[in-house]
Amino acid sequence: MCGDCGGVYRSKVWHSTSKYRCVIWQCNAKFKNGKKCATPHFYEDELKALFVDAFNSLLADRESIFAAYEEIIADLTDNTALPKEATVDCLIVRSDTEFTFRFKDGTELPWNSKKR
Repeated sequence: MCGDCGGVYRSKVWHSTSKYRCVIWQCNAKFKNGKKCATPHFYEDELKALFVDAFNSLLADRESIFAAYEEIIADLTDNTALPKEATVDCLIVRSDTEFTFRFKDGTELPWNSKKR
């Protein structure tokens, strides 16, 4: 998503029929309405390399990521604080550790996985 105008990044092919052909990613709304947003384009090969680097850094720290994931799942599935007749209408995500359960009767239960 474009940080300047909120548009969606999409792939485009530059010089599709020449030896200079390349795939870039740019904001889809970059030139709409006569206003040019300020975000740059990115070459697809560079984005692929950045993704591999980011993914590899996640793998290097996978033990702590899995531990945090398991803790969040345990917190989310612990229903001991909920009344048995409660029916959840929706889950409001406030941050990566804070949630609010909204029930069909309108009551809300804030939840913070760091405190549990």
